[in-house]
Amino acid sequence: MSGRHAHMGMSVTISAAAAGDTEQILKLQYLAFQREAELYGNYRIQPLTQTLDS
Repeated sequence: MSGRHAHMGMSVTISAAAAGDTEQILKLQYLAFQREAELYGNYRIQPLTQTLDS
């Protein structure tokens, strides 16, 4: 699909995260890796055990 763009009727802007975004990013990471943890039967994978301090 090189050189072609699909138009879905919405615009997305990607920008650099700010320091104040870390808590929301960590929450999103936790949600995003739930299915992987379920598939492997392992809920102790790093994306699920990381904290803001780690």
